[in-house]
Amino acid sequence: MKSIISVSGIVCAIWFCSTAFSQSQPQTDVPDDYAYLTRLHVRPAVINCIAELDRRIRTTSRYDMFLAPDRRVLKAGIDGGSGIFSGNNGAQSVESTVTMRAFARVRSKQSWIPVVAKCGIWREHVVGVSLQKYEGRTSIVH
Repeated sequence: MKSIISVSGIVCAIWFCSTAFSQSQPQTDVPDDYAYLTRLHVRPAVINCIAELDRRIRTTSRYDMFLAPDRRVLKAGIDGGSGIFSGNNGAQSVESTVTMRAFARVRSKQSWIPVVAKCGIWREHVVGVSLQKYEGRTSIVH
């Protein structure tokens, strides 16, 4: 009888520890094509933003490719303030906004232009994206 109680106690302790550990490690869904970014310690919200931008850029008539260098991805800003995000799907309420500088290739001209990419995040999901031409010092790359 003592052995049954001790075995069940050990099983309960193992179950409790494994449950507590699994809840402490957040499970994020990172697309397989972008798994290398997790090894660079890029935040999951930024990875999901890049994946959504890549997916949506293929359907636009203006751009045909999107390029975000690793340095820019690591410096991407996440504004944690909730508010309204005005993107391609209209105005939506979001929990945070991911902002990064990147490059997009114009479909008809085959030239790369600097852009500011923004993604609206609601409950760890990208709900809207926007690409705006960057009017800074960077020149157009042909």
